[in-house]
Amino acid sequence: MIQRSTVLLERLAPYSCSVQLQTDASCDLCYGDDGHGIDPEVILQQIESRKYLWQQFYPTIPSLEAIPCLHAGALDAIHHEATLHHLKTWVTGDRTIADIAEGTYKDSLALASLYMHWVKDGLLGFVTTAATCVKSPVVLTVDDSPIVQAMIRRALSDRYEVISATNALDALSLLDDHNVSLIILDVTMPEMDGFDFCRTIRKIEKFKHIPVIMLTAKDGLIDRARGHMAGTNAYLTKPVDRELLLSTIEKLI
Repeated sequence: MIQRSTVLLERLAPYSCSVQLQTDASCDLCYGDDGHGIDPEVILQQIESRKYLWQQFYPTIPSLEAIPCLHAGALDAIHHEATLHHLKTWVTGDRTIADIAEGTYKDSLALASLYMHWVKDGLLGFVTTAATCVKSPVVLTVDDSPIVQAMIRRALSDRYEVISATNALDALSLLDDHNVSLIILDVTMPEMDGFDFCRTIRKIEKFKHIPVIMLTAKDGLIDRARGHMAGTNAYLTKPVDRELLLSTIEKLI
């Protein structure tokens, strides 16, 4: 009862309001054999202590009324059935985190902690109004290494929507389905390497102006020259510094 009362009143805390006892109510906050009640001060203290816990999620989750929105292609990257079911059912772009917590009978703080992990994994972001989910620029990363894909997703997910492909054919399909703002491209891939892929998209009218960053372990002068000739806009080597990658993307988008 204390927990439920705390979560309910927590939603009202940011607003100007007062709480009054209704003496003729059909139920009250009493329990136990002796009918003792819940001290309102206990609830107020819990609300106050939870304010500090909420601060750890700011500014990613600015408030209880923030709305989680899935990034493009997020569901395609999930193989855990419970996670997929939750996101499909509850993260619909019109429910606040408080609404979802109430609907799933979960503590909103515990839910926020879970969602922060999904934010770091690049699955979702938060907006503060239900009117629209503001779309971040979409970055397509093409690399057959799951480790590199995860690294890029972690580095970019708080600023960009990251979609991934492990080969050139899948990458072309994603380019058709999404409004991609920039491509991060590996050189060594099965079937078609990064140089050939870049030359291919430069011959397609609707893709030829998309900025391409070649991110590869090949650091030779010849490799850099081949990348430039293929039509890349920047050439970075692995492992790449996060700030360097972000600054390069910001210059090109």
